[in-house]
Amino acid sequence: MKVYVEKQDKLLELEKKSVKELLDELQINSNTVIIVKNNEIVLEDEQLDDNDDIKILSVISGG
Repeated sequence: MKVYVEKQDKLLELEKKSVKELLDELQINSNTVIIVKNNEIVLEDEQLDDNDDIKILSVISGG
């Protein structure tokens, strides 16, 4: 599957797994990102397929 990591501006090609496993592998804290699978926001327990298009977007907050 193709995984775009916004913060690092990287496009990776990885094998299928769950969102949680993907974030653990990339050492990304789930509280700091939004996961988009095929243009839809998904939760950590979502399973991923090889043909999915995944984007890991940084959560930005300010005051």
